[in-house]
Amino acid sequence: MKINEKIREKMGSSAVKAAKMLSLVSGMPFTKESAKGIFVGTDFEVMKSKGPGTHGHIGIKTNNVDRAVYHLSKLGVEFDETTAMYNDDGSRKFIYVKDEIAGFMLHIVQA
Repeated sequence: MKINEKIREKMGSSAVKAAKMLSLVSGMPFTKESAKGIFVGTDFEVMKSKGPGTHGHIGIKTNNVDRAVYHLSKLGVEFDETTAMYNDDGSRKFIYVKDEIAGFMLHIVQA
Protein backbone atom coordinates (compact mmCIF):
# COMPACT_ATOMS: atom_id res chain seq x y z
CA MET A 1 0.00 0.00 0.00
CA LYS A 2 1.38 3.41 -0.89
CA ILE A 3 1.12 6.34 1.47
CA ASN A 4 -1.64 8.67 0.31
CA GLU A 5 -0.33 12.16 -0.57
CA LYS A 6 -3.03 13.89 1.53
CA ILE A 7 -2.01 11.84 4.53
CA ARG A 8 1.65 12.65 3.86
CA GLU A 9 0.83 16.37 4.05
CA LYS A 10 -1.05 15.99 7.34
CA MET A 11 1.52 13.73 8.99
CA GLY A 12 4.68 15.60 8.15
CA SER A 13 7.76 14.27 6.48
CA SER A 14 9.39 12.87 9.64
CA ALA A 15 6.55 10.44 10.35
CA VAL A 16 6.40 9.31 6.73
CA LYS A 17 10.17 8.77 6.66
CA ALA A 18 10.01 6.76 9.88
CA ALA A 19 7.18 4.58 8.50
CA LYS A 20 9.08 4.00 5.27
CA MET A 21 12.24 3.03 7.17
CA LEU A 22 10.32 0.62 9.42
CA SER A 23 8.74 -0.93 6.34
CA LEU A 24 12.11 -1.27 4.65
CA VAL A 25 14.00 -2.82 7.58
CA SER A 26 11.15 -5.09 8.68
CA GLY A 27 10.06 -6.17 5.21
CA MET A 28 6.49 -5.42 6.28
CA PRO A 29 4.12 -3.39 4.08
CA PHE A 30 2.01 -0.42 5.08
CA THR A 31 -1.22 -2.03 6.24
CA LYS A 32 -3.37 0.87 7.35
CA GLU A 33 -3.20 4.62 7.12
CA SER A 34 -5.13 7.53 8.50
CA ALA A 35 -4.67 11.24 9.06
CA LYS A 36 -3.16 10.38 12.46
CA GLY A 37 -0.79 7.57 11.57
CA ILE A 38 0.53 4.72 9.49
CA PHE A 39 0.65 1.07 10.49
CA VAL A 40 3.53 -1.04 9.21
CA GLY A 41 2.71 -4.73 9.26
CA THR A 42 0.86 -5.69 12.41
CA ASP A 43 3.55 -4.67 14.89
CA PHE A 44 4.43 -1.01 14.22
CA GLU A 45 2.40 2.18 14.46
CA VAL A 46 3.87 5.58 13.52
CA MET A 47 1.79 8.45 14.86
CA LYS A 48 2.17 12.16 14.21
CA SER A 49 -0.51 13.50 16.53
CA LYS A 50 -1.65 13.16 20.13
CA GLY A 51 1.34 11.84 21.95
CA PRO A 52 4.79 12.64 23.19
CA GLY A 53 7.77 13.14 20.92
CA THR A 54 8.86 16.07 18.80
CA HIS A 55 7.64 14.36 15.61
CA GLY A 56 5.19 11.92 17.20
CA HIS A 57 5.58 8.42 18.54
CA ILE A 58 6.15 4.90 17.34
CA GLY A 59 4.35 2.00 18.96
CA ILE A 60 5.86 -1.48 18.90
CA LYS A 61 3.68 -4.46 19.78
CA THR A 62 5.01 -7.30 21.92
CA ASN A 63 3.48 -10.41 23.44
CA ASN A 64 4.77 -9.53 26.91
CA VAL A 65 5.67 -5.97 27.88
CA ASP A 66 7.35 -7.00 31.13
CA ARG A 67 9.66 -9.42 29.32
CA ALA A 68 10.43 -6.84 26.63
CA VAL A 69 11.33 -4.28 29.32
CA TYR A 70 13.52 -6.82 31.10
CA HIS A 71 15.48 -7.83 28.01
CA LEU A 72 15.79 -4.33 26.57
CA SER A 73 16.91 -2.99 29.96
CA LYS A 74 19.72 -5.57 29.95
CA LEU A 75 20.85 -3.96 26.67
CA GLY A 76 20.88 -0.49 28.24
CA VAL A 77 17.47 0.78 27.15
CA GLU A 78 15.86 2.95 29.83
CA PHE A 79 12.11 3.27 30.33
CA ASP A 80 9.96 6.02 31.81
CA GLU A 81 8.02 4.21 34.53
CA THR A 82 5.70 7.22 34.95
CA THR A 83 4.20 6.35 31.53
CA ALA A 84 3.46 2.71 32.37
CA MET A 85 -0.10 1.44 32.26
CA TYR A 86 -0.97 -1.87 33.88
CA ASN A 87 -3.29 -4.81 33.33
CA ASP A 88 -5.58 -5.99 36.13
CA ASP A 89 -3.04 -8.69 37.04
CA GLY A 90 -0.32 -6.06 37.64
CA SER A 91 1.64 -6.75 34.45
CA ARG A 92 2.52 -3.82 32.21
CA LYS A 93 0.40 -3.29 29.11
CA PHE A 94 2.20 -0.14 27.90
CA ILE A 95 5.36 1.87 28.58
CA TYR A 96 7.47 4.52 26.84
CA VAL A 97 11.21 4.36 26.32
CA LYS A 98 12.87 7.20 28.28
CA ASP A 99 14.46 9.17 25.44
CA GLU A 100 13.42 10.21 21.95
CA ILE A 101 14.97 8.54 18.90
CA ALA A 102 15.23 10.87 15.90
CA GLY A 103 12.46 13.01 17.38
CA PHE A 104 10.09 10.10 18.05
CA MET A 105 9.15 8.57 21.36
CA LEU A 106 8.91 4.79 21.34
CA HIS A 107 6.42 2.81 23.34
CA ILE A 108 6.11 -0.90 23.90
CA VAL A 109 2.51 -2.10 23.95
CA GLN A 110 0.83 -5.42 24.68
CA ALA A 111 -0.26 -7.16 21.47
